[in-house]
Amino acid sequence: MTPLQAENSPLNILIVEDSEADTLLLKSNLGEIGDEIHQVWATDTLAGAISLLASQEVDVILLDLTLPDSTGIATVMQVRAADPHVVIVVLTGMADERTGILSVRAGAQDFLHKAEIDSDILKRALRYAVERQRLITELEQARELANYQAMHDVLTGLPNRAVFFDRLEQVIRSSDRQHQTFGLAFLDFDDFKGVNDDYGHAIGDLLLIEASHRLRSAVRRSDTVARLGGDEFTIIFERLPDRETAEVLIAGLCDRLATPFHLNGQSLDIKVSIGLAVFPEDGADAQTLLHAADSKMYRSKRRGKLELQVIAGQAD
Repeated sequence: MTPLQAENSPLNILIVEDSEADTLLLKSNLGEIGDEIHQVWATDTLAGAISLLASQEVDVILLDLTLPDSTGIATVMQVRAADPHVVIVVLTGMADERTGILSVRAGAQDFLHKAEIDSDILKRALRYAVERQRLITELEQARELANYQAMHDVLTGLPNRAVFFDRLEQVIRSSDRQHQTFGLAFLDFDDFKGVNDDYGHAIGDLLLIEASHRLRSAVRRSDTVARLGGDEFTIIFERLPDRETAEVLIAGLCDRLATPFHLNGQSLDIKVSIGLAVFPEDGADAQTLLHAADSKMYRSKRRGKLELQVIAGQAD
């Protein structure tokens, strides 16, 4: 079953059973269920099942565990590996309940005793198995979302502060062992508060989102762009030959950010202040490097304000 399958939509069923008599009986029971079944396939081998899973949209597998090419719990595990979302209902013998329980632990949603199967029991089992898989899928998606949100900035999708510091520590250890240089850039927007005051927080948010896109497109795949909070961003430039290379990369960032931002009909020219620290020249630990980059960023910001004051004075 795909995660996007509509609730209560007709099911595509695959019977994996090497007994022709049992297969005919299952088909007969499925036929009595009616409109809840859309398509039924049958195969007598695990290889045939995996082939059908690759070529057809199968929602539920009725799976016997004594096939010519596979037996036991390993059969369930191989089906689950071939399609993580398909619903598996294991078919067992009357005295084989332990195998059915182990099958559920291995990834099946239910198990049925062959001798007890009729159309009502099969219908109920299919309905419950599909619902169990739906709940499992929803829980997995919720868990993945929670993990993503714990590691990424909600607004921009960039790695957040916690991930940045973890990544920085990893890069420091790796660079120290391999005697490599890397760069750490710290940047923020000049007068970002003025953007929010003049244009509103919605435009301010759009500015941060667009800026994050530009930053990611301006760096290499091996580099890390993170948002620490507000309008503060950091970039880790890994495996650099020297400071000059880092400065070239910073110049590329400046070019990308110098282009006006067009946001909801507004055109904004934004100035960004950037400070660069290089390992190990400017520091050999995370706090020292970040302090160096932050200090240089603020010197850049003050220098920009001084230049504006001089220009304003000359204009007077």
